[in-house]
Amino acid sequence: MVFREAYPVGSRARGGCVEESDADVVLLIDGVQGLNRIERLSLFLDVLAPKVEFMV
Repeated sequence: MVFREAYPVGSRARGGCVEESDADVVLLIDGVQGLNRIERLSLFLDVLAPKVEFMV
């Protein structure tokens, strides 16, 4: 897996966030082509910090 780019989305990107707002980010990653959604999620869980939550 090779990280390429990250894009903020949601209320923080629009400038409408409050202190309790989460941070929504779209990640572009090379090396996951051909993997199904479960395989991709498994890889991401291995490299993300323990308290990072994500949705697909």
